[in-house]
Amino acid sequence: MCCLTTDARDEAPSQACSERCKFLFPCLKASVDTLVKLHMTTIEKYGFPSDLSLSPREMIQLYDTMSQFWEGWPRAQELCPEEFIHFKNKIVITKMDTRKYEESLKAELTGWVKSGHA
Repeated sequence: MCCLTTDARDEAPSQACSERCKFLFPCLKASVDTLVKLHMTTIEKYGFPSDLSLSPREMIQLYDTMSQFWEGWPRAQELCPEEFIHFKNKIVITKMDTRKYEESLKAELTGWVKSGHA
């Protein structure tokens, strides 16, 4: 199986696969680093693009990544999906609720970028 395909059964590529990717795509890491720096600069100057929305899964991944990146993150509990004010004690979480969560995460990450934390 190609390591560039997405398969729920194989989320973490093997070491051999990683080495193969490095061999096949030597410029990939440099390109990703450049893209991240460019995007961080864009976020710092303009905020998140208005047409960039996150799926619920991406929101959880962003939260997990942010909480792993900064272990003492002061707002981690407040933005925890299980504790988020618009999700807590609800039987059904609406699309509007998820958009409020997305806005909160994006605002927090933008604050990190502008303050130089990210």
